[in-house]
Amino acid sequence: MTTVRGKTGVAAPRRIAHPGAGLVGALIAPPLAAATSARLPTTFHPFIGNVASMTVSTALTVAVLRLIPGFAS
Repeated sequence: MTTVRGKTGVAAPRRIAHPGAGLVGALIAPPLAAATSARLPTTFHPFIGNVASMTVSTALTVAVLRLIPGFAS
């Protein structure tokens, strides 16, 4: 883990995202967004389904990746 200096000059750890996390999100989120948007009433904008999909896929990805050794907690 690397450190960065904040405005106060105190060193703080900086978390580096793992490239696998982005790949997992890219594989899960689009199909979930399409399925969620298709199930919304016609009066709802599809953007609502996309945001809900991002929320769920991010929560699932973080939960799963925390179980795998080698990923930062």
